[in-house]
Amino acid sequence: MPNLTLNINNPKNFKLKTFSLKKSLLLELIKNNFLKNSELNIHFVSEKKIQALNKKYRNINKPTDVLSFGQISIPDEKTKQLGDIFICYNIAKKQALNKKSSTQKEIEFLSTHGLKHLLGIHHN
Repeated sequence: MPNLTLNINNPKNFKLKTFSLKKSLLLELIKNNFLKNSELNIHFVSEKKIQALNKKYRNINKPTDVLSFGQISIPDEKTKQLGDIFICYNIAKKQALNKKSSTQKEIEFLSTHGLKHLLGIHHN
């Protein structure tokens, strides 16, 4: 079983069940046969901040729910630095309401979606 170090930047201290979030991310790693010890950073940002990131890196001038940015791989590192996932909490909360789901479940969905991108799984 891989070990995942999860660093969460939660400036407004949203009530987040980190154990549940980490479990969903670990399950995604195992599902994709990624069994290395790894580290992942998750940042919660405002709509303004995620729009600025989206414009800068994707040339799309509108807010989005999640963005992920991978790290440069170092072949002999003991712990694989997966990268950074940026989630707009306000958008996640709105999406959860629209889906009649919890914000926790939406954040877990967005986090695993971002993780898939970091693992090289993309969509159209």
